[in-house]
Amino acid sequence: AEPNLSIQPDRLELDACACSPTTGALRWQPNGDLFAYCANRTVNVVNTENHSAPFVKQLLQGHAARTNCVLWLDPLQPSTPSQHLVSCDSQGVLKVWNIAAEQTCIATLKHDDSSIVAVTQLSLPDSVLLAVATAGHACIIYSAARTNLSEWTTWQTISFGKHYALTLALSSLQPQGPYMLAAGLTDCKLHVFVSTTAHEAGSAPLQFNQVDTLSGHDDWIRALAPIQLASGATLLASGSQDAFIRLWKFEHVPEGEDAKREGFAALLETSERKFTTIWNGNKVTFKVKLESLLIGHESNVYGLDWAPGSATMPLLLSASADKTLLLWKPDEESGVWIDDVRLGEVGGQTLGFFGAVFGSTRDCILAHGYQGALHMWRSVSEHDWHPQVVVGGHFASVRDLAWSPSGSYLVSVSEDQTARLYSPWQQSWAEIARPQVHGHNMRCIAFLNELAYVSGADEKVVRAFQAPRTFADSIKAISNVDYGELAASLSYGASVSALGLTNKAVDESASTPRAATAPSYRAGEDAVLPSIPAVSQVPPPEEHLLQNSLWPELQKLYGHGYELLAVACNHAGTIVATTCKASQPQHAAIRLWNTTTWKEIAAVEAHKLSVVQLAFSHDDQYLISVSRDRCIGLFERAADGTSYTLKQLLAKAHDRIIWTCVWSYQDAFLVTGSRDKMIKTWRIKDGQLHLASSFKLSAAVTALDSTYRHNQHLLAAGLESGSVELLQLADGGDVSSLCSLPATLASASSLSQVAFRPQAPDGDSDADLQLATASTDHHVKVIGLKVFASAVV
Repeated sequence: AEPNLSIQPDRLELDACACSPTTGALRWQPNGDLFAYCANRTVNVVNTENHSAPFVKQLLQGHAARTNCVLWLDPLQPSTPSQHLVSCDSQGVLKVWNIAAEQTCIATLKHDDSSIVAVTQLSLPDSVLLAVATAGHACIIYSAARTNLSEWTTWQTISFGKHYALTLALSSLQPQGPYMLAAGLTDCKLHVFVSTTAHEAGSAPLQFNQVDTLSGHDDWIRALAPIQLASGATLLASGSQDAFIRLWKFEHVPEGEDAKREGFAALLETSERKFTTIWNGNKVTFKVKLESLLIGHESNVYGLDWAPGSATMPLLLSASADKTLLLWKPDEESGVWIDDVRLGEVGGQTLGFFGAVFGSTRDCILAHGYQGALHMWRSVSEHDWHPQVVVGGHFASVRDLAWSPSGSYLVSVSEDQTARLYSPWQQSWAEIARPQVHGHNMRCIAFLNELAYVSGADEKVVRAFQAPRTFADSIKAISNVDYGELAASLSYGASVSALGLTNKAVDESASTPRAATAPSYRAGEDAVLPSIPAVSQVPPPEEHLLQNSLWPELQKLYGHGYELLAVACNHAGTIVATTCKASQPQHAAIRLWNTTTWKEIAAVEAHKLSVVQLAFSHDDQYLISVSRDRCIGLFERAADGTSYTLKQLLAKAHDRIIWTCVWSYQDAFLVTGSRDKMIKTWRIKDGQLHLASSFKLSAAVTALDSTYRHNQHLLAAGLESGSVELLQLADGGDVSSLCSLPATLASASSLSQVAFRPQAPDGDSDADLQLATASTDHHVKVIGLKVFASAVV
């Protein structure tokens, strides 16, 4: 009986992706342990119940463009965690999600094609108002019943003429209304709209009319945060690119008081402004004044958030491009607002913050930066804040990934010019090192051995890296992987000079901070702090990853004339093969390098156009190449074992570019995948390729990998559509489909690489599988798969 396999996608073990670089891209769940952030076309929901190991719990997929802002809707019961979430993207689509439901997306709204830049909400007794600002110079207000959030109606559309809003805030001016909409426009002014009902409540819908324009800021207003104080007044904080924060106070004026102060109107005009609206048929007057001007930031203020409980004890968080977060509160005696706590990075390579929010309590702060890195702090006491482990990932297309030969860790390379290394941490995975922070977009990677890899970028140089001792000690502490003797001969760490591209090895003495020679940093100076390699006991924060976890460079290999495309290493670790972009045969040559002497062994010419992938057979007998010219090249190892010679160039193997190739277990078959949506399996007989079978999929095949379970060959095919197909390869070479990954685990755009985690070498191992995927939508995922064998007679 031949076992028949079934595969069940079990769980998402890792999803690494940076936060979108927009101002409203991060929000904490009211009264809960989750936070949501925009991760390119996806919204990632992160669980922080275990403080030391937060993990991505859910992916909300369905947007076709980058998501810009998210918002949790207020829960029906005041103290329960919110289950509804709103996300908006740059094609004008707004989606409402119920994260507890089977079918998560419950509503999709679209006004026009212009990007949505801000979203805010207001809970009325029986309905919810949602206001969105678009790049089309308008603000659209939607409404839905609180008990039915799947049906929304367009309530009102406000046009801003030649300007558009960068930020919005809805708030109530009194507990039962009227309500206020504040908009920060590109004219650097704060526009205030107030709701009016001409008749008794319920007979006509309320409309927002403009009542005032507050000027004062010298640059665009990028953040607004309203809070209703216990006294009944409303405080609105506005943060601007002029680096200042203004606090505006809105108070109700009782009827009699208005008349008494008519005589002083001219005097008070300078500090107080008034506006009147009709609410439930009555005339209501409010006064607004500038309560305070908060000066403490040196650059654009991008984020503001009030701490939970600010109605009675106000505490304001501000995030700025000057790399700092400030906590502001009024002084108990004088009432003057002071900056109480300053968090963030001094010097270093980071580029400042794009927003920050409080957790569900005051003792947690979450922020996101320009390059999408998330930062989290928890307070032990009022002034003692500690950085926490938090999720993160690439902020541009991920081009390639590779497992270390033992499967202990995973490295991905991306167009964001970094190589990031992930390893298991508690029940999930975490980024524990960044071996390369480069000056060119990264393209490809291949492991030489357990602690060394070769990578290529959009440059002509191939670079080889070896792990430092700090990495071996860190992975032992974090993931319990002990390299023992292997680690003893490694250099201590690496550092890169200010404008350099080369990671140079440093010894232990160089990494101790020397107070005497440390340069003195003057305020406002963009100083680059020296890298100080150090061992981490827990996954390190962004500041550490950027410069203290680099791997030293072993060697540079020169010879290619154009940007690198593919790199592969034989299983013995003795030969590296590399290719570059090419439109002529001489540039399409495959260069072979000896890893002992780092000299070029040969440049083998076969193809006419770029070779996009290379693969050595498991016994290193053959090297295969696939190319844009639709040919497959088969190279055989020379008798002396040092080089490879062309045995066959199979023309027109597919109808379109061949993107990918992989050898099955024990080299029984070669499998190729192409833009023509075909997977083809090939046998080698007498040094020639013979077609065994063809299998058509729903989209172009961009990535392939193979493994072996229950005496069966398994294939994973990554498609241009973002989905992953799991296939079975029979002993005769026929391919049959087992399942495709559910949409919740698939990617939003083309996959650049899929790779099974290497496991026990014996073929019968029926352990669960782990599949890593890299995609052009910035995500790196590790997905757990359960494999079942059922005997069929």
